[in-house]
Amino acid sequence: MQPASPDLDPRAIVLPTKDAAVSDARPEISARHVLIRVGEFPNGKSHTLAEARAIIDKLRVRVQTGEDFAAVAREWSEDTANARHGGQLGSLARGGTVQSFEDVAFRLSVGQLGVAETVFGVHLIQRTR
Repeated sequence: MQPASPDLDPRAIVLPTKDAAVSDARPEISARHVLIRVGEFPNGKSHTLAEARAIIDKLRVRVQTGEDFAAVAREWSEDTANARHGGQLGSLARGGTVQSFEDVAFRLSVGQLGVAETVFGVHLIQRTR
């Protein structure tokens, strides 16, 4: 897995659509996430895929047992663009983020947690709307 720029978030990659009008009519959701990056980065942090999965699994358990998702995101997320906002990504439309992230986020019910692996790393996702 190639490391991405440390300040990129999953919305930074926009997949082209055949028809912009169709894209605008697609339903949107809102979500937040915690990202644990895979690879080595200029800030000196590095995680293997197995390490990132293990960290995300521990964070998932913390949230499932009552810890505030936003607090966990602020403390742990390596998505510097969104961590300070509790991992909030805002509105997401189909085709507006990487496919593997989108597949998980759009399957979730509001409040439900999911895990996705992308080119950015491993994400703990919570759908908020």
